[in-house]
Amino acid sequence: MYREEYFSEVPSRDTLTADKCPVQWALGVAKAAREASDGKNVMGRDGMTQLAQILTDLTTGSAEDDDIELVREICQVIMTTPGCEHSAKAAEDIQI
Repeated sequence: MYREEYFSEVPSRDTLTADKCPVQWALGVAKAAREASDGKNVMGRDGMTQLAQILTDLTTGSAEDDDIELVREICQVIMTTPGCEHSAKAAEDIQI
């Protein structure tokens, strides 16, 4: 069973304003989706963990040149892999 309380606390993309960092917001979404995952789906568990790490690297200045493209690719895979609705929704929101 999914833990709705984690994912329901994440604000929607519509709440982003010019004074908020979209990468920090995306990191919060990835972490919430990972926590809401039941752990049985690889993309919900490992895909969101990878996204959270890459987004953390982006926020700390330790990202690689191709990390933004990697975020896009991981999001596409998560969105097209059946089994975890939370992760698919989060990937759709995060997709750069």
